[in-house]
Amino acid sequence: MPSKKPLVVFFASFTFILGSLTITTPVLAASTEKLLHKFCSAKNCADGVGPSAGLIFGNAGTLYGTTSRGGTGSGCNGGSGCGTVFELIRNTDKWTEKVLYSFCSASGCPDGWFPLAGLVSDSTGNLYGTTFYGGNEGTQCAPTGCGTVFELVANNGKWTEKVLHTFCSTSSCPSGGGPGGGVIFDASGNLYGTAQYGGLYGFGTVFELSPSNGGWTEKVIHNFNNNGKDGFYPHGGLTLDSAGNLYGTTAQGGANACGGVDNCGTVFELIHSNGGWTEKVLYNFEGNGKDGYFPAGGVTLDATGNVYGATESGGADSLGCGGFGCGTVFVLTHNNGRWAEEVLYSFTDTPDGSFPWQPILDEAGNIYGTTNSGGLDGVGTVFEIVHDNGRWIEKTLHSFGNRSDGRLPLATVVRDKAGNLYGTTGGGGGHHSGTVFKVTP
Repeated sequence: MPSKKPLVVFFASFTFILGSLTITTPVLAASTEKLLHKFCSAKNCADGVGPSAGLIFGNAGTLYGTTSRGGTGSGCNGGSGCGTVFELIRNTDKWTEKVLYSFCSASGCPDGWFPLAGLVSDSTGNLYGTTFYGGNEGTQCAPTGCGTVFELVANNGKWTEKVLHTFCSTSSCPSGGGPGGGVIFDASGNLYGTAQYGGLYGFGTVFELSPSNGGWTEKVIHNFNNNGKDGFYPHGGLTLDSAGNLYGTTAQGGANACGGVDNCGTVFELIHSNGGWTEKVLYNFEGNGKDGYFPAGGVTLDATGNVYGATESGGADSLGCGGFGCGTVFVLTHNNGRWAEEVLYSFTDTPDGSFPWQPILDEAGNIYGTTNSGGLDGVGTVFEIVHDNGRWIEKTLHSFGNRSDGRLPLATVVRDKAGNLYGTTGGGGGHHSGTVFKVTP
């Protein structure tokens, strides 16, 4: 992500209407934030450090997530622990954190380490995820390892980890490396995800893991090409539609250059037919930056098949946020075989935030998410974007920044049935090691 110094500018809440052009400034909404857990509150940060992924709900309203560092494992590069999988258990209005697994539990970290993505669960409550580093192919990506896909199985209150696949990125083992976006299930129990680098051309892959004879078989279903036109370096996860097709983004690559910075990124679809997969680029972000560039995370589909996402940079003010633009939330709509992009909101840094992550939708089509930077104190926000009389209006639900609050959210939020939003921050929380938070709009 580009570095920048936040712009110290404050906006009032008002609207200019100039003919057919409507310009709506950010709105500061009344909402309540509560920290559910501050990481590194246990001795030697055994409870985890630095969550960089979102959360999922478990049974009885529990929350599951990962931390990129911390835990009781050792032996990974850099110290500070090797990452955890945790559960937050609610008892009335109090939340208690329980570490289910600490990575790098054996010499050489064959179980993986540095989980950057969130989790997914199956119908029996087992948890699945990825680690960016580690695995038993250490010679391929020495000294860190190329990453893993893992499963956590609960038995009588104890969780056991099983590595389903270890990545390796050289020509002799072209499965890709550095899975950073997590995995998803299809209706048949297959898992799908992305690897940021490696593959046949070195620019990343989309992979499938299928259960087979008590194990799992990995298959690369797309290699991003070395000409870059179909995108490269997929950072986010995937989304599945009702027909079994996959959607995602590449942070770079595509048809258009962004000031000489490795092109602007793409939104792609992988179409499943006759046992094979065909990639189609739905949108190439343009070189002028007005439509955004460097899409962050994956995408979200609505009931009619429209595709929603966010870009870290670009937007209406492409010179803002240190000359990179502050990022956008966009939608792709399909009409007569073509996809068209519309920027629903361009961020301005202060007070609404900058560098947004993948948004989510509620039943009414309102959009929620986080920004990694910006806001009143420059360290991120939680936002809502609502559709009102043909206009999209952004509301800042929470601006991070006071001394005991979280800072720098690195993932989007999840929403419960009551409309409360839950998420993580990579820093802050009193121990400077991240938090789990709840925002009540």
